[in-house]
Amino acid sequence: MSAPLPLQASDVAARLPQWPLPAVRYIPGRSPHPKTLPPEPTPELPAASAWWDDARFLRGLDLFDAQYYWEAHEVWESLWLELPRGEAPARLIQGLIQGAAAVVKRQQGDRTAAASLTRAALARLDEAASAALGQPGGLNLPALRAAMVSFGAGEPVWPHSRGAAP
Repeated sequence: MSAPLPLQASDVAARLPQWPLPAVRYIPGRSPHPKTLPPEPTPELPAASAWWDDARFLRGLDLFDAQYYWEAHEVWESLWLELPRGEAPARLIQGLIQGAAAVVKRQQGDRTAAASLTRAALARLDEAASAALGQPGGLNLPALRAAMVSFGAGEPVWPHSRGAAP
């Protein structure tokens, strides 16, 4: 699989347009760690009434769609840690985290870890789909799942919250 497509902020329909994308996509071992770079500005956002309105969930979707997979993983993990284990929202977020991590592993050249994480992501996404969560944040779960299946089969697909990257 080649390097990520050079998506720009204008290529992604942002859920939180007031929160710009990071200056650099982090791929462990290939680019500077975000903690070594100047901090990115974080806008003040209203408090969420539910997990699907949480800025971390929406920010993760924006990052994921713009192929900032490591960054999406990090943002979602902080939300996932607060959700009740075993419930559909936690399984959905865990599946998204594992899917993002699978892409990072493939970017690093670790196809074994990428395949394992893809299988785990698909299992969590299937569990979440059975709970009929709808399309939180515009997430198209069936299309994302199909893109992850293609990704797991080694196809040159970049997973996106609405399926495969445009």
